[in-house]
Amino acid sequence: MTQIILGSVNVFCTFGGLYVVKKCGRRKALMVGAAWMMICFLVYSFVGHFSLDPVNPANTPAAGNVLIVFSCLFIVAFATTWGPLVWAVVAELYPAKYRAPAMAIATASNWLWNFLMSFFTRFITDAIDYFYGLVFAACCAMLVAVVFFFLVESKDRSLEEIDTMYLLHVNPISSSKWDEKNVSESGDSSARHSTHGDEHVEGP
Repeated sequence: MTQIILGSVNVFCTFGGLYVVKKCGRRKALMVGAAWMMICFLVYSFVGHFSLDPVNPANTPAAGNVLIVFSCLFIVAFATTWGPLVWAVVAELYPAKYRAPAMAIATASNWLWNFLMSFFTRFITDAIDYFYGLVFAACCAMLVAVVFFFLVESKDRSLEEIDTMYLLHVNPISSSKWDEKNVSESGDSSARHSTHGDEHVEGP
């Protein structure tokens, strides 16, 4: 029954991700999603370690219900932000020349780490049980920092504009306010000044 609930939440919330990315943009959605998932992992870790009966979970139904609720909340956060949105960001991130191989590497690394986590989770949880969630909470905290400092806002921008933003080293923190028209106007102004300067240099 729990798997049915979690699976249903995942499916329905994925459609909500389409609205979130259109309304909020990449940076806000990814940072809020990562922070939200981090909180869920922290609650899951501490409640599971300190409150849940590891031998017979039925003896601690309140703790079990908390774990189910926060599992659902985590899935909501993932399915509306990082689940679908990260692939849009990966597709926008690289120049056209390297986009195909870079996306292939990103997809392959995703599957590789999925396999490694699935394989080693049993051994890790046997050693530290629910505190394993703290590892993922720390990863989510790092994701917030990476997005905040390094990812430009690409909402409603063309691939050419995104490439230009990275080439010009646009500050990611203020990238949502960046306007390509200002760059074009600045370039035209510089060209006009250069032309006028050449005219004044000409001799009699």
